[in-house]
Amino acid sequence: MSKKRIVALVLSLVVIFGLGFAGYKTLHQSAATNADNTYTTTQKKADKSSSSSASSSAASSSEQKAAAQSESTGTKSTSGNTTADSASNESISKLGSGKSGTTTGTKSNGSTQTTGSKSAATTNTTAKTHRSASAATATASHRAVCSIVVRGPIKEGNKVLMSQSNVTIHSGDKVSTVLTRVAKAKHIAVAYQGTGNSVYIRGIAGLFEFDKGSGSGWLYEVNNKFPGYSAGKYKVKNGDKIQWVYTANLGKDRHAPVSGQR
Repeated sequence: MSKKRIVALVLSLVVIFGLGFAGYKTLHQSAATNADNTYTTTQKKADKSSSSSASSSAASSSEQKAAAQSESTGTKSTSGNTTADSASNESISKLGSGKSGTTTGTKSNGSTQTTGSKSAATTNTTAKTHRSASAATATASHRAVCSIVVRGPIKEGNKVLMSQSNVTIHSGDKVSTVLTRVAKAKHIAVAYQGTGNSVYIRGIAGLFEFDKGSGSGWLYEVNNKFPGYSAGKYKVKNGDKIQWVYTANLGKDRHAPVSGQR
């Protein structure tokens, strides 16, 4: 190969490498420029966003301050109005002090109504109490009652063995039934024989006939009179005073005209 060709080949290679290097450098610079442009654009956008946020924040702060000022102003205004209203009410109260004010009148009416209600309730209660008492009195006055006394032997002091006043008389009560009912309520024993109109009382409160002798036993009297027949036959009436007495000698010690029936 001749020198000329070698030189030409070398120069060709140099030119090729030079062109390639120049192209590479150009491409690299273009890429760097694009990157710078991208970064600059992004940064500008970020700066714009920051500026917008800052502006929004500032605007919000301004609005909040304005709202706060407005509320403060409103509060002050309300306070002022309240004070004014109070002063106005006070003035009205002073102006109407010598007259019947609306508020005072309302309170007075309320007090009057309450007092009236209490008075009405008290009156109703009193009226009910009086009616109940009157009803009880009327019932007591209309019901038939009697009294009963039981006395022991005269020689032993004519001692009262049992006594009860205001004994309610039931329909069909006889002297014997009143005796047995009252004695049962007082837990006092009564011994008798027979039934109905032929009832005969043998013992009261543990004291029996013949305990004080052959002529001893029980007699009854109603309104200080000795009926002289069985206690199971005598019908009790309203206001009767029944007395059972123990005799030691067939009623002579009791001034009884008849001593047969008891």
